[in-house]
Amino acid sequence: VTLQIILGETARELYIIYPYSMLEPIKEKLYSGLVSDHVDQNGEWTHRFRERLQDCPLPIAVRLGTATVTVKDAMNFSPGDVILLDQHPGDPLDCYVEGHHKFQGSPGIYKGNHACRVTKIVS
Repeated sequence: VTLQIILGETARELYIIYPYSMLEPIKEKLYSGLVSDHVDQNGEWTHRFRERLQDCPLPIAVRLGTATVTVKDAMNFSPGDVILLDQHPGDPLDCYVEGHHKFQGSPGIYKGNHACRVTKIVS
């Protein structure tokens, strides 16, 4: 299901995705007599569902490193302070998809933007 949300001059799409296993038991009701059963038999419904799913945006986060500081130190941070991370330069960066560690990569620049080249598939 794709919804377009407009707030002021900003428009964004909201994707609601249901697993096929959840929709399959109620597919008859979803068709509402407009589509015959042969559509699912030849895989057209599944194909369209997968096709739409592939167009959904998927957030990816690349973690440079982590650190633990005291509350006192965090409250006293000012511009120019340095936070020591647990990663060493040259170590592979962890890449997360929806909060799940999926890849490792190396940092770089691509077309003038910071980038991460995938070097290993984790899971």
